[in-house]
Amino acid sequence: TYKLKLKIGVFKSLQPVSQWTPEKLYLIDDELSEGDLDFSVLGNASELESLYNGSFKLFFHQQEHRGTPPSWFFHDYQNKCQHWSDTAINHKVNEDVKLTWDISRFHWLQQFTCAYKKSGDLRFLKKINEWLQDWLEKNPVNSGVNWVCAQECSIRLISTLNAIDMLEEEKINRPFVINFTYHHCKRISPTLGYAISQDNNHCITEAAALFIGGLWLFNHSDKAEIKRNAKRYIQQGRRVLESRVPTLILADGGFALYSTNYHRSVLNTLSFIELWRKRYNEKPFSSHYNQQHLLAIRWLFLLVNPQTGDAPNFGPNDGSNPFIVQRASFRDYRPALQFAAAILLGKSLYSSTQDNDEPMNWFGIKADGIYEEFSSTKHCLFPDSGLVYVNPPAESSADFQAFIKYPNYQFRPHQSDLLHLDLWVKGKNILRDAGSYSYNCDAHIQRYFSSIGAHNTIAVGEYEPMPPLGRFILDNWAKMASVGEISINSDEVSWQGAYTIYGNTRHNRQMQLFNRQLVVTDTLTSLKETAVLRWRLAPGQWALEGNTLYGEDVDIELGCNHNFELNVTTGMESRYYHLLEQAPVIELRTAGTDVTITTTLQIKE
Repeated sequence: TYKLKLKIGVFKSLQPVSQWTPEKLYLIDDELSEGDLDFSVLGNASELESLYNGSFKLFFHQQEHRGTPPSWFFHDYQNKCQHWSDTAINHKVNEDVKLTWDISRFHWLQQFTCAYKKSGDLRFLKKINEWLQDWLEKNPVNSGVNWVCAQECSIRLISTLNAIDMLEEEKINRPFVINFTYHHCKRISPTLGYAISQDNNHCITEAAALFIGGLWLFNHSDKAEIKRNAKRYIQQGRRVLESRVPTLILADGGFALYSTNYHRSVLNTLSFIELWRKRYNEKPFSSHYNQQHLLAIRWLFLLVNPQTGDAPNFGPNDGSNPFIVQRASFRDYRPALQFAAAILLGKSLYSSTQDNDEPMNWFGIKADGIYEEFSSTKHCLFPDSGLVYVNPPAESSADFQAFIKYPNYQFRPHQSDLLHLDLWVKGKNILRDAGSYSYNCDAHIQRYFSSIGAHNTIAVGEYEPMPPLGRFILDNWAKMASVGEISINSDEVSWQGAYTIYGNTRHNRQMQLFNRQLVVTDTLTSLKETAVLRWRLAPGQWALEGNTLYGEDVDIELGCNHNFELNVTTGMESRYYHLLEQAPVIELRTAGTDVTITTTLQIKE
């Protein structure tokens, strides 16, 4: 239906291109005093100063100078003023549209607003006015690449409303915000059905924008037409949220994209839905919705390392951390979790620190004590997400955790991480996932990151168990032949499961955690081709001597019941979107009918 509407021009009729009236967001005097700005108000002074001078951290990592006002288009998008429905994106390899979209999400607008709130220096607001007026001129309503995706429009709208919510009313140019919000809601609403059909984060973000934008319009506009439509946006957003949140957040709290970072993005969105609901005393969402919201917090909390805030790099990672301004690293998930718990529960999940509490402080959110219900969970099987989380036995003196991803798909998978194992030692990700890199890059790189070879598991021959059908679609979804329970006793914690790889070939993986040891036993039955076991390693000092790889934190000994070759090679990994790095990989290659490979990981004192 969406494609048909595009073809016959329905959206051009509903959403015509128009020019903005040049307006300020903030009502301030442009004649401001000179002097040095205090860039330390957001923590890292050099980062804020670089941003002020037009250098952005794309995807919260990649430094890119765009100027001031910025060049809003990374690639040369022709006919920038044509209707969004006629604008092609990602049609040329390596021209990733996210390099354009990232700065039009207006995270910088929130950052500068926070800098003003902390410093009181109006020059931060003046910078917002200058950049925003330039953006309005370069991006007419409903035209060009920054209007193509309704989710991008949604993130931009929520970021803007979050920013003005931090400041006093008299500084806000209310007529402009009404106009800005109304145009964005009118763009998002007609294509929401398309977002719903994708079964991913898009429909939650877009419904959130309609709910939040509708609330703002209804409470600030005096025009009957706008108030009438605002009420419709609120109802539309709420209806979709009530339907899709309990569906896309699985029964165990995981998210439909099977991705750690997308999970945080959705959690951020849910946090701000709840914040704005409370701001305007809207009726609560249903108990089922709130229960799934709570389970989503729990799921991510159990994956996040409490020492570093980092988490396994499972699934696609698009570099998003929307609506949260934090001085901590992008890979620190604690500020988002602390904020989510404070909004939903009125409690913290972590001790109160400047970094952990930063998003709460920007919005004046208080927490009363620590919510301890999740922290006692040491082992967990997430059957709907296809995930096992275990710690060593209670008597162990070592600090290490292991995760195994296994296939149990209700929604489309994006990576062949079949029985992938992640190992964490003292907060460091020793055995790790490769990530996903970019959504529009060379085909061999794109295939690499979604392939079985980019994960800590076994590949058979040249066979790809879930071959790609397109950029975001894999075929032949794998299914488990058996899923064990977590077995716990005084000196051992274990789990095992199996799936059929190729024909009758079956891969069974067992992990056993002892005091200072993790033993992984991989059994392949009815094997007809060469099998390759890969362990993707954290960069560091590794030395292979015989069958043992010696590392700084872990020694890895490998053995097999058949002849095998052992080599340390170099693979690719992406810990941040659009960042490609090298990583060491140890490979064991063998063949035989029935193969058993044993990997013993000794945790060092």
